[in-house]
Amino acid sequence: MKDPLTIHSVVKTFRLLETVCSSKEPFTLSTISKKLALSMGATQRITHTLITIGYLHKDSKAKTFRTTPKILALGYAFLTAYEIREIALPGMRELNRQTNEIVNLAVMDSGEIVYIERIETSHGLTTNTRVGSRKPLHCTSIGKVLLAFLPEAEQKALLERLHLEKFNERTITDKNTLAAQLRKIRQQGYSENSGEMSEGVFSIAVPLINHEGRAVAGMNIVIPLSRMNKKKVYQEYLPLLVEQGKHVSVLIGGRGDDESRINRKGGIR
Repeated sequence: MKDPLTIHSVVKTFRLLETVCSSKEPFTLSTISKKLALSMGATQRITHTLITIGYLHKDSKAKTFRTTPKILALGYAFLTAYEIREIALPGMRELNRQTNEIVNLAVMDSGEIVYIERIETSHGLTTNTRVGSRKPLHCTSIGKVLLAFLPEAEQKALLERLHLEKFNERTITDKNTLAAQLRKIRQQGYSENSGEMSEGVFSIAVPLINHEGRAVAGMNIVIPLSRMNKKKVYQEYLPLLVEQGKHVSVLIGGRGDDESRINRKGGIR
């Protein structure tokens, strides 16, 4: 049954924008039409409207469409309004200074994580992650730590709905195996990821806990496996990450002790 309050033309418009934003390659009218299963007429009307109000640009020679810088205003408005980014940013910068590794901040949205801040490294590690990127929950360190700290009923319901896509041989695709790992993550207070989505990359994450005891975001450190030193990660980086996680949690109203049960011996799964 259709929701009578939903304006379906608006839904189609945003889906079209999401489609164009999701690809580095420009789309033609016909590829957008096929991708979204829209008629050519509907696709033409939506793209024309978006061009008129400044969110799309059409290359007159190639007949292709790209988003314009105006689209950034929507994302930046969200980031500016999102208080946790403002609060976490100083701690992220300090972590980056202490470790010279990538530091990310992400939140959960619609069964995925969305990166809302990122501090780069001088090592020149290149990944396809940027502010605004979305990634799966089950094969990212932040995704797993946010799953682990959900209330039990919410976690179970979400796991039932999740599709555990396989990216490589390291990816967990069995829900019982994932659930067991989430229990361990909650007990130890942090999660780790060793190439489960992006091969050759290791990351470790902690939750940021608010006044209701909920993990509203996750913070991680990302290290290439080629120079990953297990002893250094668990004896130096992890305590620094936990400390910043506690600090930010206190600033957003949490007690700061929810992540205190840290097993520094760790292990790469």
